[in-house]
Formats: sequence, structure tokens, C-alpha cells
Amino acid sequence: MLQAQHIGNLLTAFIKKNRLYQSAWARDAGISATTIAYYLKQPTMRVDTLYAISQQLKHNFLRDIANTLPPELPPQAPVDQSEELAALKAENAALKIEIAGLEKAIGLMGK
Repeated sequence: MLQAQHIGNLLTAFIKKNRLYQSAWARDAGISATTIAYYLKQPTMRVDTLYAISQQLKHNFLRDIANTLPPELPPQAPVDQSEELAALKAENAALKIEIAGLEKAIGLMGK
């Protein structure tokens, strides 16, 4: 089993890479600089908090975390598309009949 990513380190790396000031982030988010410092030390974080931070910093940290998961874990469950496929096949068959009728009508007009 993989070790979970340290959220504080993830946030710190983003801040350093993008040369953001913690004080500006705090001011824009309407929170204290102490709260930002607290976030940067946390190994884990509630999803709703990380979601809010993603919106504040305009970066998808949840995707960053998802990208660290092993490849055998798909991004989403496969969707059963058999009903949609059947409907499309029926529509295709109906359109072929309509095209054949139109081709016949056009052929009769030319005579």
C-alpha cells in the first residue's frame, strides 16, 4: 500500500513553485496567516478544506493527489453504455431506411 501524500508538503511545493505569498493568500481567502501556516504543516486535511483551497489558489490539488494513485485504479467506474449503443444502432437503421427512400424519390424525379 502506498503512503498517502503529505498535504502540507503538496501545498508548500505549489506555493514555492508559483512564488505565492502566504500573507496574500490569507488576505484573499479572508483567513489568518496562522491558519495558512497550520495548513502547511498538516499531513492530512478534510476534503472540503482542500476543495476550498483549490478554488482559492485556482489549482486542482485533488487531481494532484489522484494522479499519485496506482494506474490499476481507474479515474472513474466504467459506465454501461449498452442501452445507448442499442438506441444508436436503431437510429442508424432508421436513418438508412430514410436515406434509401430519399434516394429512390430523387431517382424518380430525375426520370
